Amino acid sequence: SRKIAMQVKVPVAEGGLKTEDEFQKMPLPLVVKPNDEGSSIGVSLVLTESDRKKIKWPKGKKLLVEEYIPGRELSVAVLNGKALGTVELVPNKGWYDFQNKYQVGAVKHLIPAPVSPIIEKKLYQYAEKIHQVLGARGVSRSDFRLDGDRIVFLEINTNPGMTPTSLVPDMAKLKNLSYEALVEKFKNLYNPGELPISESEQKQYIKDKYKGSTIKKYSENYWEAEEFYDT
Repeated sequence: SRKIAMQVKVPVAEGGLKTEDEFQKMPLPLVVKPNDEGSSIGVSLVLTESDRKKIKWPKGKKLLVEEYIPGRELSVAVLNGKALGTVELVPNKGWYDFQNKYQVGAVKHLIPAPVSPIIEKKLYQYAEKIHQVLGARGVSRSDFRLDGDRIVFLEINTNPGMTPTSLVPDMAKLKNLSYEALVEKFKNLYNPGELPISESEQKQYIKDKYKGSTIKKYSENYWEAEEFYDT
């Protein structure tokens, strides 16, 4: 998703999949993430050299290592291709880790996020674009960091939580959607066994968005424009 985000002009943090040797040479501060987990499981903040020494690197593996972005934690939910709203996450202590995510009352949800209309518009555009080009269907949630006016895309969750502490139901309330109404929309959007988006639809989307570019295949189910232009 990082590569695709960069290709469609959605800003991401500096970094990528790194070996342990590469990690040791990177300037601090950093965030280290497993490449196959969710809910912030296994995420480590590496703010000092002491933190770096504490990282237990799996032998022969690469981990996702990115620059640490200070600032605010924001999320945008997208339903059926359109942004539902924004939320800012403010933990009572620490950062938005696994424990804080699932402990009732541990994190304040500021809805809508107190950001300027310009920032909100950009967040909506980025979240909707990522939802579309990755072929998401139904609901997704994209997470961002906001440092001053700098917006950085962290990740997209194409199967976001629906627990009492989850974010999508809260954002749906901005559109006057109750939890029950939101679930009904899911039921109406999904057809069992249907692919989220066909290869031809993906290819056509890229053609329409980036007219004049050469279209080539990026992976089994994703087409890209060889040269990208602002839309």
